[in-house]
Amino acid sequence: VMDQKEFYKNKPANIARVMADRVWSYEITDHASGWIYVEYVMGAESGENLCSVLINAMQDRGGADILHGRPEILMMDPGSANTSAMAKNLCRSLGIQMIVHAPGAARVTGQVENARNIIERKFEAGLRFQPVADLAELNALAARWRGYFNASAVHSRHRKNRSAIWMTIREHQLIKVPGVEECRRLAVAEPVSRKVTTKLRVP
Repeated sequence: VMDQKEFYKNKPANIARVMADRVWSYEITDHASGWIYVEYVMGAESGENLCSVLINAMQDRGGADILHGRPEILMMDPGSANTSAMAKNLCRSLGIQMIVHAPGAARVTGQVENARNIIERKFEAGLRFQPVADLAELNALAARWRGYFNASAVHSRHRKNRSAIWMTIREHQLIKVPGVEECRRLAVAEPVSRKVTTKLRVP
């Protein structure tokens, strides 16, 4: 917990000093069902943190935490992490079409903004009564909450819970991704141009 008098915009040196100690959240929503995935990271908004959360969200975690698989399209705001080489590499390697909306057009990702609002009101507000010791405990609570919330809260658009709608996905639409380590390797592997020789060989 940081004192607002000590850590605010007019004291940038103090903010820089605790940059690595701040907790950030990433929210991902499925357009069709509205399913909400939230995960917390330490440090700052970075390509590494973004890729880590995206990779975790695509993994089959089992239980009520059912959202997984490779999205066809990933729409994001134009933050530096979202346009980083690492994020682009991961999306290109997995065949995800990456769309970054224009600056100042936050309404385009309004579903994610609404998800952030829900998380603040339905999950984070309860943390004042249940303090957490570390990031692992916070993410464990977030996983439990998202499993419960998505399976119980009725969505205003389709009038069903998000998990029920997500379960209507067809077999050919659910594209599994490699494991966490393989996905991380894809994120840092730069594509290399090769020339086909006259003997039809690639050096």
